[in-house]
Amino acid sequence: MKEIRPAIWLIVVAGVALCAWLVANLGQDEASPVPQPAENAPAPAVERAPTTVPAVKKPTVIATAEDEKKEETKKAADPYAWRKIPWRQGRDRISGSAEDREKAIARMEEIGYKRWEAEEVRKTWDDEMGKVDAELDRISQAEPDRSLYMDRRLLMREAYSNLSETLEEDDYAAARYAANKGNEVSLHSVTNQSPAWEKGLGAGDVILRFNGVRVWDVDQLGVLRESIGPGEIAVITVLQDGRPVDYEFEGGILGSPVSGHVRP
Repeated sequence: MKEIRPAIWLIVVAGVALCAWLVANLGQDEASPVPQPAENAPAPAVERAPTTVPAVKKPTVIATAEDEKKEETKKAADPYAWRKIPWRQGRDRISGSAEDREKAIARMEEIGYKRWEAEEVRKTWDDEMGKVDAELDRISQAEPDRSLYMDRRLLMREAYSNLSETLEEDDYAAARYAANKGNEVSLHSVTNQSPAWEKGLGAGDVILRFNGVRVWDVDQLGVLRESIGPGEIAVITVLQDGRPVDYEFEGGILGSPVSGHVRP
């Protein structure tokens, strides 16, 4: 009997330990909260397959004979509108127009010309510009796809040269002023150690003549300078303190920037 008692006590202790373990685990499970879905939680996004919009086929437009005839009539009425070529610019872009003519005459009257004198000068100007118009028309009709930029530039140079020979110097200067074209070139500034600086020229000095030819604009001055060879001496007349002074420049090079002006 005494030998059986220790075994019984071991069984009792094991049973008590098992009961304590079961009670501890069951209490922990009851205390753990069960997660609940939020009341305002957004619904999960549902992926949708991309939708493809079918291409809309444009109807084919077939030009009729009547449409082609209208287009040809439109081109014949204004051959430059459909090409949008800015081949004339400035106040005299339409030679002989009543509006440009009246504006030019009014500007000449403002500087002391009588109306009949201004009308004669402007008529000579318009006639020369009309020749430019006619030549540009001829070139455009012969070569519709040709750019007229250089043609216009060269023709205008020739027209200005003809006008300077046809009109008196004062009248030509007034005509250029009336047409809002440059009629004076001056030194914009003088670069140190340049030929102009060595001659003692200053900013604002007016360049009157190049080898005896009256200088009217910057483009013409460039043409005159290119007309002489390297090393040749060009006589440039400069207006300083109200009096013309002649200077010699090798190659006609001033070495300083110039600017054009429209003076009454």
